[in-house]
Amino acid sequence: MRFARYADDFVVCVESTSAGHRVMAWIKRFLTTKLKLVINEEKSKVVKTNDLRFLGFTFRGKRSGGAIKH
Repeated sequence: MRFARYADDFVVCVESTSAGHRVMAWIKRFLTTKLKLVINEEKSKVVKTNDLRFLGFTFRGKRSGGAIKH
């Protein structure tokens, strides 16, 4: 059995805020030009991972030794 899963929400994790802004610009360009999708500007943002709310969950953590502690 084959199936496809569709979602309109996703999170991309990068090392820095500036990288986040670069990736966000690329993703917006790709979604609007290639896939002809409309981006919700109010919900689209770059945030630090310790301030992340996604699909009803709040992610809080502190980086320690290369891992995220919760």
